[in-house]
Amino acid sequence: MEIPALIPLSAADGYARSEIGESAFLLHQAAKLKVPVADSVIITQAALEKIASQGNFAKQLEKALLSFSFKSDQLPAELEKIKRQIRQFHLPAQLTAPIINWYHLQPTFVSVSTDYKTDHQHPLKIENIKGEANLIESILALWSEQLQFDPKLKQLKLYAEPMLLQRQGQPEISGYVETRSDLSKTKAYIYSVWGVYQPYHPEIMADEVVVDIRTNQVVQRKNQLQYLSLERRTDHLQEKALLYYKQGELSMTDEIALDLASSAASLKRKFFTDCRLYWSYQQHHLVITGFERLDPAQTGVVAEPNILLTGDSLLSGIVGGRVVTDLTPKNKIATGDVLVVTELTSKHALLLKKVSAIVCDRGIKSTLLVKQLKEYHLPAVVNTIHATHKLKPGQYVIVNANSGKILQSPQPLASDHSSASTNIPTITKVYISAGNPHKAESYVTSAVDGVGVLRSEFTFARFGEHPLHLIKSSRRHQLKQELKQVITTYQQTRLNLPVIYRTQNFTTQELSYLTHASRYEPTESNPYLGFRGGIKMISEFELFDFELEVISEVLTDSKAPLAILLPFIRTPGEMRLVMNRIAKHQLQHHPHFAVYLQLNTPENVLQLKHYFIPGLAGVSVNSRSLHALMHGIDPDNPDLYRQYAYNLQLMEELLIRVQRVVHTVDFQPQALQTRPKMFLHLEDPSLELAEIAAKLNYDAITVKPEFAPRVKSRIRELEERRYG
Repeated sequence: MEIPALIPLSAADGYARSEIGESAFLLHQAAKLKVPVADSVIITQAALEKIASQGNFAKQLEKALLSFSFKSDQLPAELEKIKRQIRQFHLPAQLTAPIINWYHLQPTFVSVSTDYKTDHQHPLKIENIKGEANLIESILALWSEQLQFDPKLKQLKLYAEPMLLQRQGQPEISGYVETRSDLSKTKAYIYSVWGVYQPYHPEIMADEVVVDIRTNQVVQRKNQLQYLSLERRTDHLQEKALLYYKQGELSMTDEIALDLASSAASLKRKFFTDCRLYWSYQQHHLVITGFERLDPAQTGVVAEPNILLTGDSLLSGIVGGRVVTDLTPKNKIATGDVLVVTELTSKHALLLKKVSAIVCDRGIKSTLLVKQLKEYHLPAVVNTIHATHKLKPGQYVIVNANSGKILQSPQPLASDHSSASTNIPTITKVYISAGNPHKAESYVTSAVDGVGVLRSEFTFARFGEHPLHLIKSSRRHQLKQELKQVITTYQQTRLNLPVIYRTQNFTTQELSYLTHASRYEPTESNPYLGFRGGIKMISEFELFDFELEVISEVLTDSKAPLAILLPFIRTPGEMRLVMNRIAKHQLQHHPHFAVYLQLNTPENVLQLKHYFIPGLAGVSVNSRSLHALMHGIDPDNPDLYRQYAYNLQLMEELLIRVQRVVHTVDFQPQALQTRPKMFLHLEDPSLELAEIAAKLNYDAITVKPEFAPRVKSRIRELEERRYG
């Protein structure tokens, strides 16, 4: 019997696993257990092999392969040439017709994936596809990536791994659930965000709900403050401001959590191993979009916090927060705190709108107060006897009013809203420019969302010797440790704080004060415009390689987001050479790594579209450098520089130009990404420029630490007026 070109997932039972692929097989097994799976169809292996060996497609492929040159110096270019040709081939109607018919049954966003893995062991997948033409083009693009060259046999092979087509829609919430087992106690850990879930997004943290599979009860909730969400656009994800009332709200209901935990438990029992399910929820409909079986090493074991007290549960619920008592001044009690008292009385009534839970030594005699607790949905644990003695103001605890337990929180909980009053959430973030590790704690205040420029020069200069001399000497290891320490010191000031390390940007004049500089540096009359940045990197990659080694080691040891910022790249050609060097270190395969380009010259802005090559995550507009060069002045000459005020109209035009280019960047089809980021780097304290960037929806504004609170406050005012 001839195998059809396209089969529904529900019919996968009648075909060998090799015909449908491992991913489709696992999803089909989930569907057989009544787990809701997203509408999916499979392009079978036999269908693709037939297309590749018969008909017009086969003739086109044969012609392309015969034109292949086996000269080693041309291999990458030749392979890319054939891949481009494959993407332009015409698939036969026997395949395209059923695909288009399936798509038009519900024309929404679609993903195409295959189990075929690249050299970097990542299965190929294209998401956010919309439109029948785009869908067919994406299938060809995915297929073209299965082209491989065998150097031993000197043969080209186009593999025909089966493809899975799946509807994605526009989820209201999404995320993943995984089971973890510890001493036969199995729990389901469910992670959820508003909109589309994207792993390691630096500014979106997932809510967490833990379900005890044995009792089918929610045992823990962690609520993360989320101020933006991702929504699907054709071939990419777009950030969207989250409605204000949702920003501090748990994105997932207990009902959804229990449904997900039940599905995960069913699959764990079937396969006798822990598993991870990716899911989405749209229009009151929950579906599974992916399924992985996990090795024991892939799951984390979360230890139970210490039980501090036990009591009687008056009103159920689980929350975490900071302890406040009768001794805490009322103006110091913040939203989300846990109120601990000897006995709840009418004097505490006004606090019930602010606190997140109640813990009492005794009971609550007032029926009116109990009624208020129910109205405010406040978890309450009573009759603990020793709560006011054992729990100290400022201590962080978890109140499990389901079981009547008060647990020690290992760290300030993300669900604690006491920090929300000082850390004002804004859509446009405020980053700082810094470099002194001893100031990290004081610099990263509640007004700061990240480090936009981590200056490496501070650390290099501390040694008093030219950087190239240092990395060739016995002090190389010491320098590396110092640089790593600077990065990690800032990372550790806050969980998942974005840090962008700017690669060494000394001018020759600055380096001239260091020992051994005469061996490495030319004499320049205007060093600001001289031998620095990109031209210095590509002339001698030794120092840049050293910095990339440091970044690689930090990324290996930490899951915190870490990016690099490339300063003074003067041409797209320099950019390509520098990006090729980064690729040799394989940093782009770290999920927490990104590369940004600092725009220092007017040419950078005028030619910006030519700088957007694969791997570039965004740009940072250096307003000081651009302002100076547009007026033909050296910003390192303070007497001259201060005579020229910012031309705000001109700077706004430049910022608008950058915005337009960023919004029209042609995305790579295989990449799961949002649009490139836009940052404004303000070395000068210009509140007017910060306002312009915020109105243009720049992602972040980088300022000096002392200027951050003012900029944060102003951005908040603008956004409140704009979004209500």
